[in-house]
Amino acid sequence: MKRAFAAGLACLMVAGCQTSTALAPPTPAYRDLGPTIQNMGYDELLLPSTAYGPGLLVTSSAGAGGVSPPLQLAYICSPLYTAAPPPLVDPAASAQTALSLNGAFNVDATVLKAIGLGAKADYVETVTLSLSDVTVEQLALADLEAIVDTLGPKCKGLLNKYRNQGIAYQTLQAVRATVTYQVTFKQGASAEVKNAVIRSLGLSVGANVQSTGDSSVAAKGLYLGLKLKKVGA
Repeated sequence: MKRAFAAGLACLMVAGCQTSTALAPPTPAYRDLGPTIQNMGYDELLLPSTAYGPGLLVTSSAGAGGVSPPLQLAYICSPLYTAAPPPLVDPAASAQTALSLNGAFNVDATVLKAIGLGAKADYVETVTLSLSDVTVEQLALADLEAIVDTLGPKCKGLLNKYRNQGIAYQTLQAVRATVTYQVTFKQGASAEVKNAVIRSLGLSVGANVQSTGDSSVAAKGLYLGLKLKKVGA
């Protein structure tokens, strides 16, 4: 009797295992780009941009109090009047940075607002960002000093004004890459809305758009993170 009961119990346990409902695979969890960039020693730009590369003189466009990530910057001197030499590419740092930035990253609501999606964001499920052709560009400290020394009087006066306020910076090093935005739309989003979202993403990256699709935009040569040096420090 005991053997029959044990055998029956074992059969019930096996049957229970075989008929249990399989769990659905979890939704992919995307990393946030900002913390990843900061862990590598850079400050994240609010939006990837062709602007503010190595040697250029910048300040905060978000008000006084210094700069803090995500960076919102403005030029102190126009790049047209800043004699910056071509930046040097660090192959080893580029390879390591590319490895750290592999995969897709979440684009959060703050960035979507800065892109200017407005009410169209209500029709967006997710926006992710992925990177390719990652490079680390930099200039030597001697190059940074030479750039400041060759400024014209008007630009140098403006630089001194911001330097006296403690908010004059120069880009020492930068992470640059080809950026691809991928959009997942909510069910019911019209073709007009989809086109408007893709157009807004394209406008946010400027003239360096490499390709566009029904739900994606790719742009090359965009800066993502910067190492800034305070001028005069």
